[in-house]
Amino acid sequence: MSVDEEQLERAWIEHEAILVSLPGADALIARCGHVPSFHDGEIEHLDLEMDGPSRITVLLAIPAIRVVLTIDSVLDLRLEGFHKRNILWSLRLRQVENDALAIELEPTVGIGGSITGRGLSLAWSEIG
Repeated sequence: MSVDEEQLERAWIEHEAILVSLPGADALIARCGHVPSFHDGEIEHLDLEMDGPSRITVLLAIPAIRVVLTIDSVLDLRLEGFHKRNILWSLRLRQVENDALAIELEPTVGIGGSITGRGLSLAWSEIG
């Protein structure tokens, strides 16, 4: 296994561990049949608030669901690119401090980067 493959595997293991710990994730994982990578997911909304919760909404095609990640307090933001359709290669969660997490957005097309914050939660619903 190459160094890059090992780094990707470690990043995926960290993402899985963080995602399964979020409130609401058990039902999402049961519905998907696995921990979602958000590959080919489309960013539907990105709502950033200075004083209050911020949200990123991602549409997944298979299964057809809408996932909303809520961040109680944004600490850092690094985003670039924007398109009328913002499609993800992946979305990964990463621990950056004791109580802070980064949402890393790797784009296929459109917006990418990271949002770091505290108080991450997850909600989801079926589409259609």
